[in-house]
Amino acid sequence: MDLHPDVQRQLEAWLLAGNLISGHWADEQRWYDFVDLYQKHHGFTLYEQPLIDHATATFCKEENEENLDSEGGRVIANEIQEHVSLARKILDFLEHTGR
Repeated sequence: MDLHPDVQRQLEAWLLAGNLISGHWADEQRWYDFVDLYQKHHGFTLYEQPLIDHATATFCKEENEENLDSEGGRVIANEIQEHVSLARKILDFLEHTGR
């Protein structure tokens, strides 16, 4: 997946903050910042699976994970999938409301 460099940096800021699954407000803010930049550079269309694959590969590469087959890895993969689904819903809402 080809992301604008600013969008890629923001994705990495969210993925690699060290507490991806904490639910802390700062983690969520980083995610919303990513969605905002994504919309500005890529529009309202988001293909979930390519972004999930890209985010997972980025996480594994930067965290030196071989794969996400462990229990902890599955939690991370699920968190990525849930956030990407949320991003699509946010973008759909923004487009529908003309924002």
